[in-house]
Amino acid sequence: MALEIVEGAGRVDFASLIDLMRLEWPEDWGAASDERMLEVFEESSDPRFDVNKYLVADGRRVGWYRYTRWPRGSTTAETAHTLDIVLMCDHQGKGLGRMLMDDLISDCRDRGYRKLLSRTIEGNLKSNALHRSAGFRESFRNGSDIVWELSLVEIGAGA
Repeated sequence: MALEIVEGAGRVDFASLIDLMRLEWPEDWGAASDERMLEVFEESSDPRFDVNKYLVADGRRVGWYRYTRWPRGSTTAETAHTLDIVLMCDHQGKGLGRMLMDDLISDCRDRGYRKLLSRTIEGNLKSNALHRSAGFRESFRNGSDIVWELSLVEIGAGA
């Protein structure tokens, strides 16, 4: 299987990601129409600040992550925040989620961010385990939401 992670440019074609979007927050979307989901994702997107990367396997997008600076409009932000990280079910359990997470962390470091925040829900055991294994620590909880934090400052890097 040929794998590569590629960065998207410009506005995201969310319609091409609908299958991935449905997997990400199934409890939130329930019976929501594709049109409603696309509307929400479009509203949450800002190509000026968001980074989108895709895991492509044999020419097919099977994973995706998106992050932004936090706060989004700040020109001096040192914190990034994941908005989405998802992998097709038939590609889970093969280390590809960790591959995506490692690329996300590396990309944030390369762009000069010092901290990465991420949010999961309590019941998403796979995502929570992925965050823990990547070195995130639980920052706080809000209801069933867990906010994770990861320092991107390498020890011994003089920062």
